[in-house]
Amino acid sequence: MAVLGLLGLGLQHTALGATDPKSASGSSQGLEEIVVTAQKRSEDLQKTALAVSAVTGDTLKKSGVVDAQGLTDVVPGVEVGQNNSNTTFAIRGISSGTDATLGDAAVAFHLDGVFEGRPAAASGLFYDIQRVEVLRGPQGTLYGRNATAGAVNVVTNRPSFDGYQGDVAVETGSQSELRTEGMFNAPVNGEFALRLAAQTLRHGGYLSNGYDDADDHAARLQALWRPSNKVSLLVYGDYFHQGGVGKGLTELGRVTQCDLNPASPTYAQDCTINTAQDPGPWASWQTSNATNKGYLSPPGYTDNLSWSVHAELTLDLGPVVLTEIPAYHHLRVDYFALGNSLDNSQYEQEKETSNELRLSSNAESKAKWVLGAFYHDEEQPYKQIFYDNVAGGMGLGSCAGVGVPSVSGNPDCLMPGQGVSLVFPYPTISNPSYAAFGQITYPITAAWRVTAGIRWNHDHKNVVGETDRVYGVTLPPGSQDFPYTVPATTPFGSPNGDQYAGQTIYPGTTEVAIRSNADVTWTKTTWKVGLEHDLADNKLIYLNVSTGYKQGGVFSGLPPFNVYRPETITAYEFGSKNRFADNRLQVNADAFYYDYKDYQIDQLENLPAGGDPVNGYTYSFGDDIFNADLKEYGAELETLWAATSTDELGLNLALLHGQFGNSLFPIQANPARPQSTTIQMIALNGVTPSNAPQLTSTLSYRHTWPLNGGASMALMLMSHFESAQWLAVDHDVVTTGTTYNSATGVYTPNAALNSYAITSLTTKHYGSRQRAYSRSQLGLTYQTADKKFSVQGFVRNIENKAVMNTFSFGGDGAAYASVSPPRTYGLTFEARF
Repeated sequence: MAVLGLLGLGLQHTALGATDPKSASGSSQGLEEIVVTAQKRSEDLQKTALAVSAVTGDTLKKSGVVDAQGLTDVVPGVEVGQNNSNTTFAIRGISSGTDATLGDAAVAFHLDGVFEGRPAAASGLFYDIQRVEVLRGPQGTLYGRNATAGAVNVVTNRPSFDGYQGDVAVETGSQSELRTEGMFNAPVNGEFALRLAAQTLRHGGYLSNGYDDADDHAARLQALWRPSNKVSLLVYGDYFHQGGVGKGLTELGRVTQCDLNPASPTYAQDCTINTAQDPGPWASWQTSNATNKGYLSPPGYTDNLSWSVHAELTLDLGPVVLTEIPAYHHLRVDYFALGNSLDNSQYEQEKETSNELRLSSNAESKAKWVLGAFYHDEEQPYKQIFYDNVAGGMGLGSCAGVGVPSVSGNPDCLMPGQGVSLVFPYPTISNPSYAAFGQITYPITAAWRVTAGIRWNHDHKNVVGETDRVYGVTLPPGSQDFPYTVPATTPFGSPNGDQYAGQTIYPGTTEVAIRSNADVTWTKTTWKVGLEHDLADNKLIYLNVSTGYKQGGVFSGLPPFNVYRPETITAYEFGSKNRFADNRLQVNADAFYYDYKDYQIDQLENLPAGGDPVNGYTYSFGDDIFNADLKEYGAELETLWAATSTDELGLNLALLHGQFGNSLFPIQANPARPQSTTIQMIALNGVTPSNAPQLTSTLSYRHTWPLNGGASMALMLMSHFESAQWLAVDHDVVTTGTTYNSATGVYTPNAALNSYAITSLTTKHYGSRQRAYSRSQLGLTYQTADKKFSVQGFVRNIENKAVMNTFSFGGDGAAYASVSPPRTYGLTFEARF
């Protein structure tokens, strides 16, 4: 049982932004108003009957947020991680939970109103930002499928007609960091304006093997044509290149006694940890084991490229407003990294096309409504390879009769690259989607309003590819590692003609391929009803009931084992938004209950995909995806107080309780010695979801000292706290196990699992458990009287906590995690003109 809490604290982030202290004399106008477009119309955040937070661009700067991961500390209810080049989002304990390429995110990510199906380039977007909106809960009506957890909307600054403007910032700090950011706005004439913004970021690797570095370049150009107040056309283009070594993992100490077998099922949390081999949170996890077996991984690299173009046409037709947003996004993911004791390379080319057409009420309309049609299509062929370059674990133990020359320090007599490698070629992943939607908010009286919305979704997914196991040596018949005899050595290559032999696959390999070919469709209608009431000025209460839908998908393997069902949710939410004390105190509260059906979760598996006992079974191995039922409830409180004209305090708090229902889940990497189609299952009853801390909170304080001549000095303190959480689904199962026979579809109790229980971990809580932590930062900013120059000194992650945000365990004797940056510090210089 876990409770998710997320709390974000005001000054630095969330619900309204900061006060505007007036210089030396002082009076403050209280808390500022923030206009959001969460319901696809402009409205005051405090009058929006949704659980939504908005962070202004100024607040992002003061909080040191330069990428998506920084939102964890400044936005309530959000957990953002990095898995290789993929950015992962979790809201209220609901995360993607599926393979980043074959699956789909549960949080819909938008940039300036454009849906990004693969937000791999999200880290390159956080510059020249007007605001970031985070919508918590399913957004199935206005944002469609794959928004069961919520939506994140990044809104950039648009071209302005308010004169020529410029901004240049340079930041230098620890790990040889150098970040530059610039913006230039030019009103060419009364109808046409341009805005150019760019950012670069470089720093050394946070891990001792050079990983977790940065060498990024991004730019954005926008052109706005506004011939009248009835017509506007925005044309937009952005570019982002991510280079350097790339994202890496840290080893959580070598583990022993983790050999999976039917008699003693174990996984990461059952293993004994050898703490003597723990390299530390930011140390290189490339152990000497690889060198001893004759291979040292080459340096990692990242060469990812993202660019997109879109337009936004707005026509005020009097009683209605027409909005048209066509968009195209190109993404290339290309990296090589040492991960999970295997070399890992991925190459992906994604083409994403979308178009949204909306008709909506005008600003003076009594009823606020919107009607729209949406189209989105992804084409994302990709290839991923895991090389077993350390060559071991085949269980042969002797060179006799194998025909492989002996290698010093290699008990299995395998040359480097002759181990078991995995190749995932998918030449076709196509995902067109169509939708029609509408929503209306109608005032029953001056104080009461009712909302109703509906959306029709139709999704199609076509997947053609395979999972290849590559062997560098022909196994003798009867090998205990695999139940079938590997065919005679043949040149390696996929049936599609792609050749994968390279420096890390030994020449003359053999291949066992599991072909996938699935063409599936889903149609789903989602809806929302809501009621809101103005208790008084600046005091709103609301009640919403809504549904959400996340499309199903395909993973490696043959039908019927390779298709998983769509995820659905029914959500109930009650909230209140309030301003007190002459607009100086804001108190927003929210309570919710979620009922998920077929919640999508993944597991690294070795599952049967076809065959028979005589000729041998074939097995799928990879991130296979399963469905489970899940229920959650929780409450959130967001407060912001402008105590004086120079002091502002924020405290936000959230709690969450979530647990799986009567669902079965395979044990990781199971069957360990696949002799049949029998799969060992565990019951998830009562188990908490991943990325769901029981309590999360953020506390911030800011004080401004007026100086002589109108200059100022501002101190910012912020501390973020989270209770313990798990990063993997199968973490605290203490229950009777079950055996599932995929041939008959029958579940039966398994006596061997009746005593199954979690063994105690070391005090360092290795495995997927992230202990409770606090992460604090401090900033001191001097600003000149004309506000044209400022300098800020900062320290981030003062506690120097290594916080895990992703976890993996492949049964190889070690567990791995990506971790947040260590303590960093530096200076930021900014000039405006």
